[in-house]
Amino acid sequence: MVMHMQMDISKDWTLGEAIAFEGHGLHTGRPSQVLIKPIAKAGFWLQTPQGRLLLDTDRVERTDWSTTVAGIQTIEHVLAAAYGLGLSALCFEIDGPECPILDGSAKLWGEAMLAAGIRPLESKRRWLKAPAWQAEWGAVRLELEPADELLIRYTIDYRQHDRDLYQSYDYRWSPESFMAQIAPARTFTFAADVARLQAAGLALGGRLENALVLDEQGQADASQTLRFENEPVRHKILDLLGDLALSGARLLGRITISGGGHQSHVKMIRSLGQQASL
Repeated sequence: MVMHMQMDISKDWTLGEAIAFEGHGLHTGRPSQVLIKPIAKAGFWLQTPQGRLLLDTDRVERTDWSTTVAGIQTIEHVLAAAYGLGLSALCFEIDGPECPILDGSAKLWGEAMLAAGIRPLESKRRWLKAPAWQAEWGAVRLELEPADELLIRYTIDYRQHDRDLYQSYDYRWSPESFMAQIAPARTFTFAADVARLQAAGLALGGRLENALVLDEQGQADASQTLRFENEPVRHKILDLLGDLALSGARLLGRITISGGGHQSHVKMIRSLGQQASL
């Protein structure tokens, strides 16, 4: 982490060397392999037989229970690791329909990136300044305010679904705070929803080893130990950071969001895309 404390955030950064992972997808249950390579061109890119595709909101295909971009499902956790560590130039080679879920968090992705080392590029990082903006989509409430850093207040409230889970968390971004406060937070679901999800072809690779399973009182399965008392809402911030990676810029602003998810994250990013970069 020492090198991150000295990071010149004004520049684009990439990996020092390639890293590889294999595993199975959370939703498809199918095996997949991911190779993440350093690249000298800013952006998060997907290598395909036809060439490189830029991973951005124009290529988002689905936002139900995960973010699917350019045919790759649940890509938000590895993107969260990259964005959370301040990286801005990577190329992904993915063999399979979905990124491996690993332990359900971004911790292992982030640790591997740190172990590979990071290095600056000559190019200047693209910045995006948040405007004063509000939106309300059903139960989702979202507000943006200008700021000179990235600040997030995220709230989840499942009480309207007769589930005793309400959490709120304030987060100030830095590479160090990401690895300590956000990266270890695992994806979660309610035990009562598992059968419905699997009937819809989702969560087919879900296990107690890769997801928190909560009861109606918001308590984790007896075989699981929470990494944080408020691990679910921290994972929501992880998801948001992964989706922010699709903006192609480092956001400066305060985000306040209640009841959000991948769909509202992408809607917000598309709105931000209309703003001029700094």
